[in-house]
Amino acid sequence: MGLGSFFKRDKKEDTPAEEENTISIDQSKCLNLECQKCISICPSGVFFSDDGITVVGDASRCNRCFRCQAVCPSEAISLQ
Repeated sequence: MGLGSFFKRDKKEDTPAEEENTISIDQSKCLNLECQKCISICPSGVFFSDDGITVVGDASRCNRCFRCQAVCPSEAISLQ
């Protein structure tokens, strides 16, 4: 084993940057008080109601399980 092999082992691999969660609710589609299924199904508590309007809180808490998107009857939620 030469010195070249030794230095290759110590080389750190580049790790991809952590992606930022982007969650949006199209309020023109959202049923708000009539539904709120996303609020009840989200295991991370990302969604909440603000004066009857469903809003996204801390999107960084999202674990990207996509349950909110699957349960939304009006397809108002998008995750990117």
